[in-house]
Amino acid sequence: MKVLERYIAKTVILDTLMVLVALILLRSLFAFMDEGSNIGRGNYQLIDALYFITLQIPARIYEFFPVSALIGGLVGIGRLASHSELIVMRASGISLKSISVAVLKGTLGLMLIVFIIGEFITPKSSQLARQMQTLLISGGNLVKSSQGVWVKSENNYIHIRIILPEGRMEGVTRFQFHDQQLKRMIFAQSAVYQDDGRWLMEDVKQTFISADSITSTSADSMLWKTELNPETLGVVSLKPEDLNILGLAEYNEYLIENGLNATRYQLAFWKKILQPFAVAVMMFLALSFISGPLRTVTVGARIVMGMVVGFAFNMLSNIFGPVSLIYQMPAIFSASLPIILFAIVAAVMMKQAR
Repeated sequence: MKVLERYIAKTVILDTLMVLVALILLRSLFAFMDEGSNIGRGNYQLIDALYFITLQIPARIYEFFPVSALIGGLVGIGRLASHSELIVMRASGISLKSISVAVLKGTLGLMLIVFIIGEFITPKSSQLARQMQTLLISGGNLVKSSQGVWVKSENNYIHIRIILPEGRMEGVTRFQFHDQQLKRMIFAQSAVYQDDGRWLMEDVKQTFISADSITSTSADSMLWKTELNPETLGVVSLKPEDLNILGLAEYNEYLIENGLNATRYQLAFWKKILQPFAVAVMMFLALSFISGPLRTVTVGARIVMGMVVGFAFNMLSNIFGPVSLIYQMPAIFSASLPIILFAIVAAVMMKQAR
C-alpha cells in the first residue's frame, strides 16, 4: 500500500509542478507586457523590468498553487485512469478514500513548501521589488524603507509612515528647507486626498524654526497642495499580498484601533489561513472528476476543464472580496464561501463515484 501511495503522490506532485511552472511563465509574460508602460520612466530600463518580474515569482507561486493543484491532479490522476491503473487499484480492493488520502499526502509536502514561500520569502521579495522599482522610476525622489516612505519634493522632504489604498496616508511629516536650513516641520496624524487635487491633513502640529526661537502651533485640519497624488504613491502603498499572516494580523489590529476600515486586510488574512483547505478541496475535486465525468476524456480536455473550474474558483473569490467590502460582511465568510461551495460539489461527485 505504501508503494502505491508513493506512486500516486509522485504522479500528482510532478504534474502539479509542471502546471505551476507553466502558469508562472504565462503570468510572467503578461506581467512583462504590463511593465512595458514603465520602461523608460526615470531610470527604469528593460533589465530592471526583468529583475522586477523575477522577484515577483515567489508571489506567483503562492497565488497559483491551488489552481495548479487542481489541473495537476486532473492530469496526473487522469493519466492513471487512462492507463487503467486506477481501475486495477479499485479492483484490488483499494477504496476511493484510500486513493484520496494518498493524493492528499502527495500535496502535503508541496503545501508546506508553498506556505514557507508565502510567509517568509514572498513578503521580502515583493518589498525588494517595489523598492527597486520605486527608486528607479522616481529618480531617487521616493525611497521606501521598513520605517516608511521618504519623498523629496522641491525644498521639502516628506516622511510617510504608512500609505494606504484609496488615497490615504498615516503619520505624515513634512520638513521644509530654505537655503539648506530647516525652517518648518509639519506633522499630521493622517492625510486624505480630495477631489480638487489637495490633501486634507488632520490633527496637524506645526513647528517653526528661526535663528533665535522655536514656536509651535496646532490645528484640527489643514489643506496641502502638492504634486504628490495617490497614483504617484501607488507603487509604494502597503498591499495586503505583500504581508505575511503575522503582519496582516498586526496591521488589522492597528487599523481597528485607529478607527480605519480593515476589511481588505482581514480578507487577505483569512485567504492565507484558508489556502491549505482550498488546495485540499481542489485535489478532491480533481479526483471526483476523474472518478466520474472525466474518466475517459483526453488530457487536453482535462486541462481545459481544470482551467475553467480554477478560473471559476478565482472569480468567485474575487467577487466575494469586493462584496464583503461594500456590505461589510465578515471577512472569514467571504474567504471561506468559495471553498465551501466547491467542497460541496466535490463531496457530491465523490459520493456518486462510489
